[in-house]
Amino acid sequence: MMQQQFADLTKKQQVQVFLDAFELLNENQKEAVTQIEGPLFVLAGPGTGKTQILALRLGYILQQTDTQPYNILCLTYTDAGTIAMRKRLLQFIGPTAYNLHIYTFHAFTNQVIRENMHFFGGIRELQPLTDLEKTEVFMDLIDQIPPDNPLKRFKGSVYYDKKNLESLFNDMKREGWDPEFVRIKVDQYLENLKDDPDMYYKRRTPTKAKIYEKGDFKEGAYLEILEKMNRLKAAAEQFTVYENMLRNRARYDYDDMILWVLKAFEEHPQLLLKYQEQYLYFLVDEYQDTNGAQNKILEKLIDYWESPNVFAVGDDDQAIYRFQGANMENILNFVAKYHPKVIVLNQNYRSSQLIIDASSSLISNNEQRLTKQLSIDKDFSAAGSNAALPMKVNITSYPNPAQEEAAIFWEIHKLKNEGFPLDKIAVIYRNHKQVENLTKVLEGENFPVNIRKKLDILAEPFIINILELLQLIHFELKETGLREDLLFKTLISPVFGISYADTIKISKETAYKRDSKEKKYWMEVISEKENLIRLGVGEADKIYRVYELLSKWINLAPTVTVQHLFEKIITESGILNEALSAPDSQWKIQLLTSLFDFIKTEGVRNPFMKLSDFIDSLDKMKQSGIALPLVKIVSSNDGVNFITAHSAKGLEFQKVFLIGVNKDNWEGKRASNTGFSYPPNILLANAENKEEDERRVFYVAATRAEQELFISYADSKDDGNLLESSRFITELTMATNAVIQKNCLVDDEPLIRYKGKIMKDLLLPPHEWIDRSLIDKILEDYEMSVTDLNKYLNCPVTFYYENIIRVPSARTSGAGFGSAIHYALEQFFKESKSLNKKGFGTAQLLVDYFKTGMMIYRSHFTEKEYENLLYHGTDILTKYHADQLSSWFEPDDYSLEHYISNVQFKNIPIKGMIDKIEYFKDSVHVIDYKTGKPANARKMVSPPKKDDDPGGDYWRQLIFYKILLDNDPKNKWVARTGSVFLIEPDNDGSFYKHKIVFNPDEVRFVENQLSEVYQKIKNHEFSRGCGEPSCTWCNFVRNRNTLLQFSRTEETKENI
Repeated sequence: MMQQQFADLTKKQQVQVFLDAFELLNENQKEAVTQIEGPLFVLAGPGTGKTQILALRLGYILQQTDTQPYNILCLTYTDAGTIAMRKRLLQFIGPTAYNLHIYTFHAFTNQVIRENMHFFGGIRELQPLTDLEKTEVFMDLIDQIPPDNPLKRFKGSVYYDKKNLESLFNDMKREGWDPEFVRIKVDQYLENLKDDPDMYYKRRTPTKAKIYEKGDFKEGAYLEILEKMNRLKAAAEQFTVYENMLRNRARYDYDDMILWVLKAFEEHPQLLLKYQEQYLYFLVDEYQDTNGAQNKILEKLIDYWESPNVFAVGDDDQAIYRFQGANMENILNFVAKYHPKVIVLNQNYRSSQLIIDASSSLISNNEQRLTKQLSIDKDFSAAGSNAALPMKVNITSYPNPAQEEAAIFWEIHKLKNEGFPLDKIAVIYRNHKQVENLTKVLEGENFPVNIRKKLDILAEPFIINILELLQLIHFELKETGLREDLLFKTLISPVFGISYADTIKISKETAYKRDSKEKKYWMEVISEKENLIRLGVGEADKIYRVYELLSKWINLAPTVTVQHLFEKIITESGILNEALSAPDSQWKIQLLTSLFDFIKTEGVRNPFMKLSDFIDSLDKMKQSGIALPLVKIVSSNDGVNFITAHSAKGLEFQKVFLIGVNKDNWEGKRASNTGFSYPPNILLANAENKEEDERRVFYVAATRAEQELFISYADSKDDGNLLESSRFITELTMATNAVIQKNCLVDDEPLIRYKGKIMKDLLLPPHEWIDRSLIDKILEDYEMSVTDLNKYLNCPVTFYYENIIRVPSARTSGAGFGSAIHYALEQFFKESKSLNKKGFGTAQLLVDYFKTGMMIYRSHFTEKEYENLLYHGTDILTKYHADQLSSWFEPDDYSLEHYISNVQFKNIPIKGMIDKIEYFKDSVHVIDYKTGKPANARKMVSPPKKDDDPGGDYWRQLIFYKILLDNDPKNKWVARTGSVFLIEPDNDGSFYKHKIVFNPDEVRFVENQLSEVYQKIKNHEFSRGCGEPSCTWCNFVRNRNTLLQFSRTEETKENI
């Protein structure tokens, strides 16, 4: 449309459009447009019209010189930047804008390669490296590292350095380093340490090892640095191995293109000369965001000219991509090398002066600023229509995030009622997770919103159901009943819709059969239609139909490609029809298409891929945190804008809400670039710059506001744990004398309305309830165990699914390993006791029983898990035997796996299995063995520290055993003490043991918990979940609610 409108104008009219725009510029902007000869650097702050002058400058060059569009090279940092620049150019030069060479650095190097393939032999056959392939390459690389290498790990997280190596190699590529460069820099640094005054003691200093005199070299500090530098050198040496692995796989990664072009420019001068002669003018946007390799490309091109016509524009205060290798030092190097004229655009046409002053005072806390290294004035003045607005920056603290979000929700609600255009409002935040609840509530209240976020489709409820179905087929092929939890989820998924009441009847049937010699699994039960009818299943035909489909797919899977199997499943199951008929059908089809494309891509990568290979790939992706991304856009022309601070760059809004300004979201947000320490003579953003990097991001977010800026944070988490505000809050208030409205409370109406919408997803929806009489029947013979007590206290929804619905549990390596350890200890002590009451078996006997246990629970492990855990268990049990042997002689007697049931405590039936009871003269000591990490155990053994603290699960478990023993009429002993033993050694090699002496107050506390929980179970109080992100069943309910929300909406409308 714009192109046609411009084409309809006469040449004279086109020139007039340009001149009209030019006349609106201020003097500095005009100079930036017209100074087209020689090097020029323009410092363009927020709202100073950078995009406009870029476009007008290009138009000016084309109008004032005989330069052709293809003689101008424009380089930008992002694809969005190229689009914005070309779009603006259309206004001034029309269709000619399409002839200009506007690229990102990667797009430009890709174009060079495509135009000159004969200089890049073999590249045509290479394919880009996928994230999954990258994970596989790094695992293979780590596996081949020799034993004497400082990077080698033999147990635990053997692939610990995978991410660290990846980050280091990215830095090496972006900065143009090779292993030799790193080695030289490290050796220089180590050599220079000998001349560093800080490496010598300033006074006499006694240490554990020796006494150091004044002037002595700090040997300990040097050895610590040496260890870090040796790790860095060892890691850098693996860069060549990594490159060879990529070549062997015929793959390349994202940053390779720039390096290939740099190398080709150096090795083939005629290739470089071709582009040097072609381009007469250069424009580089967002220059502060370029990294070392990108900058070298630019230098190669412009060094042909003694005084290159290069125009670089940027703002050091908006350098927010250092985590991707961007290096602000490039600006200083550019100024030093090319001596450009420097123009500062200091008139802000966006914001009020008060917002400008507040933002400027904040960023002035940064030490790494051009104003402190170059003689330039960077004081901004408001020049637009908002300049004199009197609204100060509003800073508010709330008791917790729920109050903060409810306040913003209500403020937007009021603005809407006042007729304020919602598209002029932006909510800016550090990460998308911060606004999940807020966007959900606004959408639930029919507020239009604009949000663009990259989602992992593997975490989308609709896709999860499909992947669980594929996993079920995979595991059934391996062994029937291996993952019955997946069969349960498949049966109750929306596409099959089997009722919970029917799954309970199936579960009871399988539970009964497993107590007899005849072992029967869920698949066997649903395979017999007559048996389903006998069990009283209400939907026998539907369930049997699911069995028929599953049997068909299980038989089909080994004979067809995964792609073909996927097609069969989504069509025959009804999944495709469900997607096509859903209210959000477009999104569901996008999800299906993305998953199908991924399956096809993996099939191309591995032409012989089986279902097991595909499931293995999904497992690797999950373990490594690799997403299968898809951008979801919720868009409305008149909606509230939700944007991350990084994505907000270049945008502007009348009212901005900058939320969640707490330390955890800002200063604590981004970890260091790499796990390896770089010496100071290697130029790269280091840990000391992280705070300044975050301040720049905050500055970018704050300067999006035109008229009003609302900044808020919470004083504590929703669970009551205290939160610290960001230091940027303090800096703003100190510099501007702003007053924080502290601990603001939201009125009841908005808070209740907001929380009501949020809590709905953490509650079991009404259709999930089974008949109350059926629940009562299930609870008729119910006996409370400590596992049940802990489970309910942690999450009633989990209790509902695992104890009422009786969902079968998955076999996991952790559970299998724990069971094998318990089996080994039980059999070892039993045999020791039968042989000699005064002696114990050897460590080898304990290990042999462990190996038997591992074979018993073999189905819980993959081949690699079995190999690793067999080695690990053998190692720790051998050490545990040596460490604990003498303590086993202390009690007079002991019993193992002591099971107690049919015990009544205040009319509450209770039961339990105690790992070990040690008998002493006048009391007993209860012991429970654990295989978790000592660090986790320390949190679990503590009693309540405050009123709303239920205490640790392990602490409660020991006290429950005392209550069980005290109320067992068959028991004549008094339990006075209890211990938790960790079989895993601590970091120092010792074995953690926590002993408690039972005291009446703590016992009463657990007794009260027991009574309260039992009553709640009897009252069917299962609806409120814990809401923890890691909770399996809360996530399950949340996903179910998401999948069913449209059908629930329709039901509600019908009922009305």
